[in-house]
Amino acid sequence: MLLVLATLAAIVILALIFGGFTARVAEAKGYSYGAWFCGGALTGFVALIAIAGMPMREVAKERPPEDEGHSRYEVVNRRMRERAEERPPTG
Repeated sequence: MLLVLATLAAIVILALIFGGFTARVAEAKGYSYGAWFCGGALTGFVALIAIAGMPMREVAKERPPEDEGHSRYEVVNRRMRERAEERPPTG
């Protein structure tokens, strides 16, 4: 009986450790702490590898008023033209 309790305690401790590490990495990358804690606690090393391979999540930024109504392609092209005009000519 004591061996069973010790084994269960070890499993719970490992689940908490993996859940904590996975959640910390997820939070640093911009993902949900709670969801990844549960994933790490339930699947262990698998979730830790999965979140390590996930890209950083970008926080949605508000678009400036001059960009409203334009496609992303048009906005990027306009900004590139503006930067090119600001640079002094070389040569």
